[in-house]
Amino acid sequence: MSAEASPGVEAIPNFAARAPSPLRRAAAALARRRGALAAVVGLGILGIAAAAAPALAARGPAAIDLALGATPPSLEHWFGTDALGRDLFLRVLDGARVSLGVALIATLVSLGIGVPYGAARGERRRRASTRS
Repeated sequence: MSAEASPGVEAIPNFAARAPSPLRRAAAALARRRGALAAVVGLGILGIAAAAAPALAARGPAAIDLALGATPPSLEHWFGTDALGRDLFLRVLDGARVSLGVALIATLVSLGIGVPYGAARGERRRRASTRS
C-alpha cells in the first residue's frame, strides 16, 4: 500500500506533526518557571477566596463589634481583629477583591485600546511596504 492518496481522495492530515499551539507553549514555559507558577497559583487562590468571601462571611468586613475589641488570631478570626472588632482577614479579602477588580478593568481597557491601535498600525505598515 503506498503513502500517496488516490485521485479524488483527500489525504488524512498528520496532526502529530503540527507545531504546538501558543497556549501550550505558554503553559510549558510557565511550568519551567517555578516562581511564576507559584505566583499564578497564589493569585488564583486569592482570586477565588476574594470572590467567595462575601458569600461565606457571616458579617461584612466593615462590621464593628466594640465588645470584641482587638483580639489575636484565632480559629474564628484568622488574622485577629482590630481595635474596633473588625475581622482583619475579611478586610484583607475585601481589599483583594477590589484590587483584582481594578486590575481586571485596567487590563481590559488596555486591550480594548491597544489591540485596535496595534492592528491599525500593522495594517498601515503592510500597506506602505506593498506600495513599492
